[in-house]
Amino acid sequence: MATQRLIRGGVWILAGALGLLAGCDDDEASGGAAVDAAVIADSAVASPDAGAADMGIGEMVDAEIPDAAVADAEVVDASTPDAGAPSLQAETNYERDVAFGWIAAGQPTEDRVRAVVAAGVPIISLRYPEEDPFDEAGLVAELGGSFTRYPTSGADYDRVAFREGMYDLYEAAIEAGGTVYLHCASGNRVGASWALFHAERLGVPPEEALEIGRQAGLSGLESRVREILGL
Repeated sequence: MATQRLIRGGVWILAGALGLLAGCDDDEASGGAAVDAAVIADSAVASPDAGAADMGIGEMVDAEIPDAAVADAEVVDASTPDAGAPSLQAETNYERDVAFGWIAAGQPTEDRVRAVVAAGVPIISLRYPEEDPFDEAGLVAELGGSFTRYPTSGADYDRVAFREGMYDLYEAAIEAGGTVYLHCASGNRVGASWALFHAERLGVPPEEALEIGRQAGLSGLESRVREILGL
């Protein structure tokens, strides 16, 4: 037993000596690295964005400080539930729900304009000012809403520059997100513009784009749209 104790003691002494030698040689790679890692971890918790991904400690930081980011996300979600969701839906026989959460429509009444503005939905009118049954632009301005006029006649669609300007307007509104109330007098011009926009700007096949236009209100201008699309 005494011999075994002596042997064990010798082994421990030898192991300790070897450990000291190894520690001297690997100070920067072991002890120093441990200190640095602790310092980095502390600074990362205090300042989580400071190179966490590069340091390879992103998972640790996320695990220790999730609450602030989650709380902010919940607040944003509560105040803006879904930017892409329609904030208004078609309610009358001259309104149609179409792509991108938009509403394609004929001329709205003053009460409907008030409801549209109250819902925070911008209005695009394809009617000339002299066509308006009431001062729609003035009413929208009075209510603090958004109103854009792109006056359109059937013949206007024959001009490429006119169509491109209209497409730019639609594309910018789509990129901004949310519902848009697009109207003319009956929905015919809206449907024509919607068909042409889908075909010429979005690359939808002409026959399919034509059907999209019909669903948005295209009627009397269909022959002109067909001609423009080469159908």
